[in-house]
Amino acid sequence: FHGGGWHQFDKDSLTRPVFRHLAGQGHVVMDVAYRLHPEADLIAMVGDAKRAVAWMKANARRYDVDPDQIVVAGGSAGGHLALMAAYTPGHPQLTPACLGDLDASVRAVVAYYPIVDLKSYIAYNDYPTLNLGHFELTSPRGVVPDLVGGLPAQVPERYDLLSPANHASRECPPTLLLQAGHDHVVPLEPVRTLYRKLVAAGVPATYIEYPATEHVFDLVLPHFSPAVLAVWREIDRFLAQVQET
Repeated sequence: FHGGGWHQFDKDSLTRPVFRHLAGQGHVVMDVAYRLHPEADLIAMVGDAKRAVAWMKANARRYDVDPDQIVVAGGSAGGHLALMAAYTPGHPQLTPACLGDLDASVRAVVAYYPIVDLKSYIAYNDYPTLNLGHFELTSPRGVVPDLVGGLPAQVPERYDLLSPANHASRECPPTLLLQAGHDHVVPLEPVRTLYRKLVAAGVPATYIEYPATEHVFDLVLPHFSPAVLAVWREIDRFLAQVQET
């Protein structure tokens, strides 16, 4: 699931290098386009992520996929959706009615610099929307309340419901968290806290923080970046371990 703050970009946004790498390792990659703000809110986007999982399971034979070995992955906002889909497969408030009793569970999840706590994310990005000429940098304070249904003080329970960190439990699948060490978009401590919660619950989890890296570091010159090549090796190792267990 691609990033973009839930309101911009699309699938196939600088992700082909890692997809080619994964395909070269024998994996099947499904690049997902989910609905964005203002067309959809966060609950609808989580539903889109689960529909993608259900679709792949229904079409597994067509693509020579093992339906019991599906792994969801994403970066930034896409990392948030991947974690939400992985951690709440049958949650009644977060699962589309059209899925019925279909199994939307996954084997594992990989998240690059994910947004795991929406309250902390808004507090960390407390700046107004900036007009940079031909480009407008939209503040999370201008988008997230629309996606959730209000500010944290107004609907705190919805922020809790839509934050992956609040769904960490022993039922969560194996998790790989890949974090930029100098991330100016996503706060580090909530991601570290999520990792500690998973470990405490007995979930096989790995957290790797790459020093001197910024948000979306994996999308810039991936074939020449030592950090990106290290990330690819960690993903290969993680997926191999998941498949063996």
